[in-house]
Amino acid sequence: MDTHHLIDGWTAELASNSTRPRVFNHNLRLHPGSFKGFELVNTVAMDAPSGGTETVYLFAGRATKNAKEELLLRVGVSTHDDARGALLALGQTLDNCMNPEIPRVEPGKGRLGKLVDIGFALRGADEAGRATGKGLAAATFTLGNTLVTLHSVGSSVVDVASVAAQLGQWLAGAPDTKRIQGGQATAFAPRHVQLKAGQALTLVEQLPEPGATAARIQVLARGGELRRVGAALVFVADASGTQDVALYSHTAPGL
Repeated sequence: MDTHHLIDGWTAELASNSTRPRVFNHNLRLHPGSFKGFELVNTVAMDAPSGGTETVYLFAGRATKNAKEELLLRVGVSTHDDARGALLALGQTLDNCMNPEIPRVEPGKGRLGKLVDIGFALRGADEAGRATGKGLAAATFTLGNTLVTLHSVGSSVVDVASVAAQLGQWLAGAPDTKRIQGGQATAFAPRHVQLKAGQALTLVEQLPEPGATAARIQVLARGGELRRVGAALVFVADASGTQDVALYSHTAPGL
């Protein structure tokens, strides 16, 4: 799949959708208990196709009644300087995909289409390559500056749709009151700020270095663009007026 000519179109599509929040995440980590029924068995940091690092997690399904079932889930997560960087990484991932006809997730339709920015998904197939209709065997999508790849890699198909939904809520959902009151997440100002079109607002002057104990930084905004510039995180308004920008720090795993 040659995606180079599609990236500008994806960028314009997201910019024109005023109902979708802009999302930025920094220092993402999954942990052994991230997905119900699965255990984390390995974590590997790899070079991402577009530069930077992709963290790949391998989860194994816990024992089932059918001992012949091998339930393995591969989750790849990479973060980029901005949403366009994630789209570039998505394009390169699809270009390197062995299946050149992986279908696009229809925007706003179905569970996955309502969740992701730009996504592609593939249903499970039998040994002859015929679609089984038993859920999604693979999904690749962006949410803000994050690219996520999900693959069922065991002998039995794991429906990755529920995993995608869980990850999407973690990336783009604001922490609830219970997490904030329990000290697992902190909300920072500004929430509403007056800016002119094209004006930049520095939200974080120095993003924390990645690490097992470092906080996850999450920003949700309506309109505008979120991007990393050096070690700083900035928001650039696309129109003059009151901007809705919510900044959170998560000190405990979100999954």
